[in-house]
Amino acid sequence: MSDNLYVNGTIIAISGKARSGKDTVAALIEKILLGTSRTPVIVPFAQCLKDVAAKTFGLDRHKLDVDPAYKAEHRRMLVEYGQAIRSFAPTAWVDYVCREAMKSEIAMPEEKFVWIIPDLRFGNEIDRLEEVSGGCCVAVRVNASEKTRRGRMGAESWARYEADAKDDPSETELDFVAYRGVFSWYVQNDSTSDDLERQVRRFLQCYVDSGIEIAPPLAVAA
Repeated sequence: MSDNLYVNGTIIAISGKARSGKDTVAALIEKILLGTSRTPVIVPFAQCLKDVAAKTFGLDRHKLDVDPAYKAEHRRMLVEYGQAIRSFAPTAWVDYVCREAMKSEIAMPEEKFVWIIPDLRFGNEIDRLEEVSGGCCVAVRVNASEKTRRGRMGAESWARYEADAKDDPSETELDFVAYRGVFSWYVQNDSTSDDLERQVRRFLQCYVDSGIEIAPPLAVAA
């Protein structure tokens, strides 16, 4: 653990099951904040893991991000690889992201960064983020029904998910009652993209610097 880490910007950490919409929520937050005085940056914990795994095992790095079937095919390996590193350094992936954030903050001290992490999975990760940010960290839980997630994933990828990852701690740890208090906001992602954007805008209006000028939510259909 690197004890000299400190992140000045606000951190938004997003948790949720596979295909619940974590990346979609992260992208919405980024899109909305781009029109404000803040500088949003999406910084996945898994970015470094995927970079290293792709080089080590000859995987297609781009497809690990954009192709759900390809990611499902290699999910078991990614999960076990990530856990192997965590067994030696439990906050390794958090610390990597925070080091990268610190570099940007030092290089551009005038920017008001909002660091968006779309893959919060473990309790010790939120603890570490709280520590390095001086408490300026907000955890968001994205929920979607199993039916919705299964439909997004497709039958073949869902079968792989059930066999390889559904019961893994990386998918289940933050389900436990002990961690429910860490989430400041819940998003339900079973409806339309407009509904999801309204929820995200309400969250930003409530939990990110009240001085930010955020456009009003989309009009609700009569």
